[in-house]
Amino acid sequence: MRSWSTTFFRRSLQAILCAGLLLSAATTPATAQDAASIISDVRSNYIEMFEGVDNYVMETDMHTTYYKRDANGGPLAFQTSTKLKGQPAPMGGQSVQNQYEQLDRVAEHGEYVGTETVNGVECYVIRVDDPSKIDANMAPMKEIRYYIGVDDNHIHRMNMTGEGGQQGLQGMTMNLKDYRTADGLTMPWVMEMQAEMSEAQRKQMQQLKQQMEQMPEEQRKRMEQMMGDQMKRMEAMVGGEPMVIRVQSIAVNTDLPDGIFE
Repeated sequence: MRSWSTTFFRRSLQAILCAGLLLSAATTPATAQDAASIISDVRSNYIEMFEGVDNYVMETDMHTTYYKRDANGGPLAFQTSTKLKGQPAPMGGQSVQNQYEQLDRVAEHGEYVGTETVNGVECYVIRVDDPSKIDANMAPMKEIRYYIGVDDNHIHRMNMTGEGGQQGLQGMTMNLKDYRTADGLTMPWVMEMQAEMSEAQRKQMQQLKQQMEQMPEEQRKRMEQMMGDQMKRMEAMVGGEPMVIRVQSIAVNTDLPDGIFE
């Protein structure tokens, strides 16, 4: 059961990190109502925002993610390493996120389907019918929609519909709120994720909770310390509440801890 909960949390966190990266700092609105033109504006402004950024660190109330430019990956490729609060080492090693390639795929495979107001912001809506063409990690999803601000080019929401089943999510909605500029980077400082779990997943969460309650006290405390707030947040999601992550600081071109990318 521990393996399933860890896998689910990692997938959820990957989705949030991906959403947090797909943004733009510009205020020039897209002028044409088609996916390629909208994403072109987002991509161009994104490149401008990250010009001269060799590394940056985003600290939230849940984790700290370190980004280091990948010299061989183009203007928007960064190595990433994420460390959960209270944990001495990064979670699951490092990876490379290349947002230039992802944005190109959204432009190629996305379809403009109109506008919609999200959290008080008028947004273009771009639909992708096969999310695996954007990112292989999204293969269990059958549709994803991006809600991009008409006036600010920020992504304000991502909505994914899943296949369901034993391990797959029924769906997931991520709201990206409270955009702020810190050290030259404009990011959402509040990320809310609402997951629709299958009945099998809800049962697994309940079984995991029961197993922890039946553990010897010392073992249970070690388990709770290892998982930190992850379990509480996942329990809230099972109950229908959103997982909320709040950014605490962003630092650009700073000294990175030794060994964080080893």
